[in-house]
Amino acid sequence: MFLKRMPLKCENMAEQDIAMNEFPINNVADYLYTEKGNNQQKVTPTDLVKSCGFFRLDKTITPGETYELPYNSGLIMVQNASSVHQKAIAVVYGSNTGNIIVPQGAINFFSEVENKFCIMNAGENTKYVVKSTYASNQHIILTFIL
Repeated sequence: MFLKRMPLKCENMAEQDIAMNEFPINNVADYLYTEKGNNQQKVTPTDLVKSCGFFRLDKTITPGETYELPYNSGLIMVQNASSVHQKAIAVVYGSNTGNIIVPQGAINFFSEVENKFCIMNAGENTKYVVKSTYASNQHIILTFIL
């Protein structure tokens, strides 16, 4: 009875509606749609994960390029995916110091040296950066946990 009173456009939309448990599974999305109270908003998966204290970088970095990371301390895992499969792991603090748990020759923590990915910050409570001192483009995979 209710569908008979609705305009044809609304009737067609109701017939095509998909139940949430029937949505297709997708592991890649440009945006996720969320609700807070009665407000809907969209957020990128990267921003959502970053708000939970996780950050992942998977990109090619050019020679001399510096990329700012979102945190000033935490647990960091870094790999130069262009040349090796081993990863370096360190706990980094806001004072550009920390503990290197697993060293790796292609990664340098806390200072800039030639032919490496260098993970460092500029001083007390500044965000960490990754800088490529390689002479050619290199692919980095980095995970930073707050």
